[in-house]
Amino acid sequence: MDRAGRAPRAAGAAMAGGSAGAPGPSHGLLLGAKRPGVVERPMPDTNPARAAMEPPRKQMVHGVLLVDGAYVLQLRDDVPGIASPGMWAFFGGALEEGEEPEVGLRREIAEELGIEIDRRELLCHVDRRSDFWRQVVRYWFFVADVTTQWPSHEVREGQGAGLFRFPELPATGMNELVREVVTRHHRGLAPVSDSAT
Repeated sequence: MDRAGRAPRAAGAAMAGGSAGAPGPSHGLLLGAKRPGVVERPMPDTNPARAAMEPPRKQMVHGVLLVDGAYVLQLRDDVPGIASPGMWAFFGGALEEGEEPEVGLRREIAEELGIEIDRRELLCHVDRRSDFWRQVVRYWFFVADVTTQWPSHEVREGQGAGLFRFPELPATGMNELVREVVTRHHRGLAPVSDSAT
């Protein structure tokens, strides 16, 4: 999906080599290189006209991955032709035609981090207008604790992976929908409201 590229190091994050390793006690560290069962909590659609429409043609799936309570974020490559270049975002990507979101999540995380997700929980799905895709896109977000798998991860897409406790989230350079989803998850709020903007 992404191509290799370089960008300045993110503020408050230290760069490590391209190999897997345990996160250690520090959070917000840029590292080189998954709750029992699946509980579905799809977000209610408050717009009846939109609820009656077919789902958007473009669908993306992302993992709200946790390591010892810290959020795993991807520092995306800083190259033209990709969404959110050089920004902090979730690992994940586009669903293939006919692919179920749970299957797509497992595939994307295996491709991008080299780890398997066994248990995940659907946090929400959100339909939003994407300037990059120039259409309304459905974004699926699943929560998975990957603490056990993390020591064997290997970053295969993007510049690296960062572990951030909620108060340590980057103040800038972070995708706004990602920030909204992390904030709602952290605060235990109702699923993100479904609004195409």
